[in-house]
Amino acid sequence: MYYFALSVADTDPGGSGRIGKTLKQLNWKIEDIYLNLGDGDETLSEQHQWFRLFFNGQARAILTPHVPTQGLRYISEQSDYGFYEDKLQDILQNYYTVGIQEYFQESIEFFAREFGWKNLGNVQTKSWRIVSRGNCVNTCV
Repeated sequence: MYYFALSVADTDPGGSGRIGKTLKQLNWKIEDIYLNLGDGDETLSEQHQWFRLFFNGQARAILTPHVPTQGLRYISEQSDYGFYEDKLQDILQNYYTVGIQEYFQESIEFFAREFGWKNLGNVQTKSWRIVSRGNCVNTCV
């Protein structure tokens, strides 16, 4: 995301361009984002708001449609994430189907079954395997 923002700083009037312009104006390297904005949250400043996806970006992208993420602090410690971890797990179990790049073909077949796709083109059928992790049993592709 860092290098993409820099590459569109002069051409994109939207969020990525704004981040890229800020990075250039402040002469920030990627570590400067974390040194200057870490230990905050998106309510502290406009800069904190713009750079929020640099901090737990995937979790924020999944959580945002379902719960407010303003309280998800920009830190690496797990202490205040209990609420968000629980919500994230609930959301992932109920709304998301995940494929695995190393098992691309099997993932496509799984998606076809889950979403009712009929034509898979050149993807060949392989067998499914069940993986057990603790009390949880999942279908892995």
